[in-house]
Amino acid sequence: MVVQYVLEYHFEISKKDVRVFQPDFDNLLVPSKALTDTFPAVGVKGGTRAALAAFDEMVKAIKDIDENDVPLSLSHVAPVSDILRHTAVFAPVPHVPGLPSCASHLPAIDVILQYEHSPRWPEDLAAIQKLKLAFLETIAQRLKRKGAATHVAIALDEDASVIEDNCSLELITPSGFAIRARIYCQVEEILLKRLVAPKGKNWNIQEEYPVSKDEAKKALALHQRRFMHGPQHHNAIAATQHRTPSYGVTARLVKRWLAAHLLLPFVPEETVELLCAYVYLCPGAFGVPATGQTGFARVVRLLKEWDYRESPLHVPLYTAAGAEPGKAVAFPQDKKAKVDALFKEKLGEAGWVVSTEKDPAGNVFGPVLGPKAAIPARIRQVAVATWKYLSSGMDGGNLAVKDAFLHPLDDYDFVIHLKPSVHLRYYQNVQFDPHAWLKGEDSDTSTSHVGELTAPKVEFDPAKMLFDDLKRTYADTALFFFDPYGGTVITGTFNPHVKEDRTLRALAGYSPMPIKNVDLKHLVTLNMRAVLAEIERLGTGMIKKIVFSK
Repeated sequence: MVVQYVLEYHFEISKKDVRVFQPDFDNLLVPSKALTDTFPAVGVKGGTRAALAAFDEMVKAIKDIDENDVPLSLSHVAPVSDILRHTAVFAPVPHVPGLPSCASHLPAIDVILQYEHSPRWPEDLAAIQKLKLAFLETIAQRLKRKGAATHVAIALDEDASVIEDNCSLELITPSGFAIRARIYCQVEEILLKRLVAPKGKNWNIQEEYPVSKDEAKKALALHQRRFMHGPQHHNAIAATQHRTPSYGVTARLVKRWLAAHLLLPFVPEETVELLCAYVYLCPGAFGVPATGQTGFARVVRLLKEWDYRESPLHVPLYTAAGAEPGKAVAFPQDKKAKVDALFKEKLGEAGWVVSTEKDPAGNVFGPVLGPKAAIPARIRQVAVATWKYLSSGMDGGNLAVKDAFLHPLDDYDFVIHLKPSVHLRYYQNVQFDPHAWLKGEDSDTSTSHVGELTAPKVEFDPAKMLFDDLKRTYADTALFFFDPYGGTVITGTFNPHVKEDRTLRALAGYSPMPIKNVDLKHLVTLNMRAVLAEIERLGTGMIKKIVFSK
């Protein structure tokens, strides 16, 4: 490396006396060499540049669709994917026949199609969704006919109401990348605001649509997050990455770190990107981080020292537009006062408030709370331990970077171990073991168990789907933790209130078991082993074993 050469040339410090940590950090953001060595044989040409090229080709193909096929002209295609803003932890791997099953996960590159504003859009939310479906179907047919896509599918969002954006076009380019497109209609926001606005005490929203007012508010928040704040955030983060190229590495490392400690599912990735942007835009006396590794350490220190219960974090993300690279950016004072006022109103709710000029409340992408704000407190504990380990390792020259990304499992009530052989993202695991798919560790694992999906599924991730099912099914019983980047364990802690002895009652919402009689009262408690048996049954084929530690 250049630094080693300079030290040896000018100061006669031998290269063997210089310890370089950057390659150890870099290895956390790329697949194992055991896997990448197989890429040339099957023709994999992945990476962010290839994904950007696939996106540009797809935009050109969509714009070339005959105007007679689609009644409105396409005015803009907006990317809203962390892959295209260089903050995705791993560069995308395209769908190529012959890849091992452990690397067959196909991430989606999200984009938004915006058509010209026209009075021909119906003033009916349900009708707008049907019209979107018709548009997407026409686009899919034309792209498939032109050879611009090898696979196309119209996807309907699960559990979506009739008034919210609920459909997307999933397509796979000839180079193997997946693109998921949605249509933005400006009329939707106007109609949704009408639904949530008060219309008198006798007005009932069900007179117009079979939904409640809360569902209408949820649909409005989704629309604003997906079609307004999402593109704005993407453009601002992309500008930050362009201004300070090391920012992307910082964001990737912080996401990797949170995921490795099983906490990323509780923190919106946009919020992680804002945290990382803060240390670049408001670096204080340290100056703007020169490398992604330095930026990572700064974020860890921020999480260690930030008293999120007493003050919000002001990120001048949009004020930074046009600012000189390397210079600190101040949050506008008038907007800062508004953020502080909103924070004081909700003081006591705890949790993170990471605000921007366009999101004073810091909740557009979702709050970072968890039960009784347990998640921010846990993140702070992990940050304290990580900072201590990094500091002592750097000072002593014996830092093992990978160890800072290994999470102990002793403090959980139970640990669910998944089979690597059926994990489509296992190649991203911090402790990836090539023997799990080369030699086989289960009876159903072998070299013939490679993953050519005849009909590739975009964002198909059975491990995360199991995690989401467990969270939904046992929301009142236990709190679950998971690493979405190839994690092979789902850990959990039981709700202490449910574990308390209480009187038997019907429809308790959890699996009870009798314990003892006191004053002729029939007391019950949580039947933890029965819950774990249910979980094992739900995860048949994916779960290797469940370890119950308490």
